[in-house]
Amino acid sequence: MVRAAHAVSHHALQARALTSSNVVIDSPKQRYLAVCERVEVDGVTSSQISVFDLRTAPLFQKMRTLTNPVRPSNGKASDIIGCAFSGDSKFLACQTGRPDWTVMIWHWFQSRVICSVEVPARVSRVTFNPVDSSQICTSGPSHFRLWRVMDEALRPFPPFAGVKGTEHIVDHDWCVLCSWPQDHAQLTCCACAVV
Repeated sequence: MVRAAHAVSHHALQARALTSSNVVIDSPKQRYLAVCERVEVDGVTSSQISVFDLRTAPLFQKMRTLTNPVRPSNGKASDIIGCAFSGDSKFLACQTGRPDWTVMIWHWFQSRVICSVEVPARVSRVTFNPVDSSQICTSGPSHFRLWRVMDEALRPFPPFAGVKGTEHIVDHDWCVLCSWPQDHAQLTCCACAVV
């Protein structure tokens, strides 16, 4: 995976006016690789996600380029600072940085944004529920929220009991609990503690 990411990044730097790539994420079945990039063309900077097919080694064919449609009031595109594939690899969640902190869900095969929402706090991680692709979670300093994709919109769940808005959330992840007749996913988070 690391060699593939390096080869893709090296190939991307040679092929385009790529100024930086800050996040590289593989799909759950390690078939696809998403690279969050900042590109400058004719003096205009934009951010995008390039999705590569890892089964086409050694050239790693680029399947899609998803351009950030969000333009803040200052006209500059926010960097895409994180992304995650859904468990079935059909969807891609991404988050932009300041000043807007927008979370978007892409149907990346169709190069279409399904829904997006501005989060009123800094977001440092976005993940899909591995069992239910209609649920995502976002976290960051003073932020921890579960969302559901419904009617082409992201709808927030009620805040978690026991999680204060002032707590510094370091990270979160999903744990799949195997049970019969259906698997379930449980959300866990890590908060900073003062010892």
